[in-house]
Amino acid sequence: MDLSSERLKKFKLVKTLPRVLTKKQFSLVNNERLLLIDDTHNSSTHSAINAINYFKLMAESGHHKGNKLMIFAKIADLGEKSQEIHYQFIEPLANAGADNIFLYGEQMKDIMKELRKKKIMAYHFDNLETLIEETMELIVDDSMIVFKGSRWESNFEDISKLLPEKIISSGGKLLT
Repeated sequence: MDLSSERLKKFKLVKTLPRVLTKKQFSLVNNERLLLIDDTHNSSTHSAINAINYFKLMAESGHHKGNKLMIFAKIADLGEKSQEIHYQFIEPLANAGADNIFLYGEQMKDIMKELRKKKIMAYHFDNLETLIEETMELIVDDSMIVFKGSRWESNFEDISKLLPEKIISSGGKLLT
């Protein structure tokens, strides 16, 4: 298909579902900047790989000089093969260019151990509030945070509300 400038203009009208690679730009105290990318609408193996690849693209772009943090939670409803399927994310996560990787939920503990064997700064959390507090400690000017995980079988989707609230209560302002 010919992508004329007229057709390309129509892409400006495209809206994704809420919390599908949704960007939120914040201005922090001292005019520091932060980009949050929320991908908690759903999670499947394909969407998880897509989020990791998107993170890598953003991390390697050179646009974000601050900390680059990937927050990753399990994919729900995978049955008996759940752990085996989650292990396929080890290499993509290890190669994503993250300064730190936060893993949420009991099932992610083994993934953290495997990432650490590869000298990746990976941390495991069972408590969302603790994860958010640790996230806040890592935010510096021009940081980027991507979070991906299932809404089912956990409270992970609450990060979409709680992290921005914490940023704002700490003096930040939502720009977009």
